[in-house]
Amino acid sequence: MTTLQDEYLAGRTAEKLIKQHHAKLVRGAIVKACLSPRVILTFSLILIISLGGFFLFGKLLGLFEN
Repeated sequence: MTTLQDEYLAGRTAEKLIKQHHAKLVRGAIVKACLSPRVILTFSLILIISLGGFFLFGKLLGLFEN
């Protein structure tokens, strides 16, 4: 009976270690993907276009006196 219990506990421990390792790999992949040049460039362009549109729309509405 104790052998079966030991095997069960060993299996559970191995399962927990695999889940932790998988979570660590997934977090690393997400961080690596978010810091890729393509993502940074895309978000930079979106930000520049959004700010440009905001200022142009503000000028049309007369929000800026200049």
